[in-house]
Amino acid sequence: MKARCENKNVKQYVYYGGRGIKLHKSWKKFENFLNDMGQTYKNGLSIERVDVNGDYCKENCKWIPRNEQTRNRRNTHILVFNGVALSLNDWSKKLNIKYSTLQMRINQYHWPLDRAFSN
Repeated sequence: MKARCENKNVKQYVYYGGRGIKLHKSWKKFENFLNDMGQTYKNGLSIERVDVNGDYCKENCKWIPRNEQTRNRRNTHILVFNGVALSLNDWSKKLNIKYSTLQMRINQYHWPLDRAFSN
């Protein structure tokens, strides 16, 4: 977190510090971060900012499984169908249709969702 937000030489800096994402000043000392977030940590979890445009702070961070974290990206496209909002990857799993098949149906063939989601 610290390097992403503060070190311009880090590859990911452009996506974090370069966009104005900051690390809460108290979290610059690891003990403070640990006091705020350590009690809820379990193996296999990764830190996530609830608001992807918000700072790293106690109010905006939580621990989640890494595979869930990939859904909270600025480039994740959410599709709403019958009132349900899911990522393409989640729709693929829910409908048991290969991700690449759904992606082609929607992005290349421009099918409406009801057709793209049918088997």
